[in-house]
Amino acid sequence: MGSLAVIAPLLKQIGIAEIIDQHLPVDPQAEFSHGCLLSVLLGARLYAPVALSNVMQWATDSGADILWDVPANKLNDDRLGRSLDALFDQRHSILSSIALRIAQQFKVPLKHLHYDPTHILFTGAYE
Repeated sequence: MGSLAVIAPLLKQIGIAEIIDQHLPVDPQAEFSHGCLLSVLLGARLYAPVALSNVMQWATDSGADILWDVPANKLNDDRLGRSLDALFDQRHSILSSIALRIAQQFKVPLKHLHYDPTHILFTGAYE
């Protein structure tokens, strides 16, 4: 598990899944909430960034399925993509809530934070 043994408890301590779920509507037919799935995806990005289509295998190989109590076969790219789609419209509110929670959790005065929700990061190969 390596660093994932630190990442997963930290994300749970911050309450990432709960914050996301406060902002996104719950689908009563969904087996797992958007917050739960996106928390796993965040763990993947922090541990070893992989494509959405490879998250299922990553979860099996890393033990993330055990740490988040989500069977790896439930972490397919369609399901994760739907959660990312749901996140899009509320992303700024969610990021603000996460920043505030982290500041409170780790006792960092807000005046010492630089928070810029307009930051854009591009990754991959481009011509």
